[in-house]
Amino acid sequence: MVSRPFSCTGIQSYKRKNTFPAHPAQKFTTHHPARYPTIANLRTSKLSLPPTTPNQTTTSIAIHNLPTTTMASQNLCITVFARGTPTLDRMTPSMIAAEIHALLGNDDPYQLSTFTLRPLSPTVTEILIPHPSAHTLDLTALRTSPVITAKEAELGVELCFQHDTPYRRHKRLVVFDMDSTLINQEVIDELAAFIGVQKEVAEITERAMNGELDFEASLRARVGLLKGLSNDVWEQLKKEKITFAAGAREVTKVLRKLGCKLAVLSGGFLPLANWVKGELGLDYAFANQLVADPETGLLTGTLEGFIVHAQKKAELLEEIAKEHDIDLKMSVAVGDGANDLVMMAKAGLGVAVNAKVKVQREAPVRVNPLGGKGLQEILYLMGLSDVDIEELLRD
Repeated sequence: MVSRPFSCTGIQSYKRKNTFPAHPAQKFTTHHPARYPTIANLRTSKLSLPPTTPNQTTTSIAIHNLPTTTMASQNLCITVFARGTPTLDRMTPSMIAAEIHALLGNDDPYQLSTFTLRPLSPTVTEILIPHPSAHTLDLTALRTSPVITAKEAELGVELCFQHDTPYRRHKRLVVFDMDSTLINQEVIDELAAFIGVQKEVAEITERAMNGELDFEASLRARVGLLKGLSNDVWEQLKKEKITFAAGAREVTKVLRKLGCKLAVLSGGFLPLANWVKGELGLDYAFANQLVADPETGLLTGTLEGFIVHAQKKAELLEEIAKEHDIDLKMSVAVGDGANDLVMMAKAGLGVAVNAKVKVQREAPVRVNPLGGKGLQEILYLMGLSDVDIEELLRD
């Protein structure tokens, strides 16, 4: 069963405090200002509704007409996440849709068309907005616009922008970072705690993940501090320290049911990455390999094999896609650190989850889940509803 979408059309007044009728179709006022800002003016344009009193009718912004033949392939998709409130006010997505549609501009602002709202959960709604050049819109400019940022803060929402194509809804390859993404810990910091160098290692890790230090150089410096640690520490870590991120088991189970190939591409270490692969039923695990002295069983403070840095993650994504004849547009890359940005840019959908400041700013899409669903929120970006997810989670 798939959530039923409803469309917003025509010209009709609504009051800001009105509620939606039981029927899924709802109409809204569209009153046309003389001019509308274009995407080129996005960074300086205002995006707001006029102030109202409780009994004053709100005037929304025009929604422009498109030929029906272009509707399916030329939509802008906005996934709206409620943040800081237990549910998403059903009026809010409609206001966002009308205002962003006006913000994008049109040569004929007096023509009206249909945008579609599809609730995916009590806290998430998908908006499809027709636009004559939706497939060429600069989503980075849109996402990073101060206008959009201000609107998110005002309404207590998080907005994720995508081109609405079949590739958005049909993914075949999903790759994950491991530390602070699939699991809650930074493994190298946990290893450092065993030999009393946690503070020194944590400081380097934080700077590396924020993109302040070269990843490979910082990794080798941190690994050098682990010299003398027993190589049997991995079992202790699994039992006492490592916990999976909220939603990790659920999202991987759903993606497996959908037939996706799954991989962990980690700047951490292979013994733990292989364990995560087994626990979550992933197809691939790539990570860095620490060297242990064969006689003493102690780490030497060095690495062997290739280093899984930012560029290597992107290369591995491409290699896995090529092996299974998967178009990169049908891939997803998920992470939280600066060394995940290259693979995010390479994938059809790059998602930063609870990410570092630099990554929040630069990732194609970012989500900051509140509550227990965690990584499961990625599935909303693919158009799956709670009903869909529940069905796929059934054994």
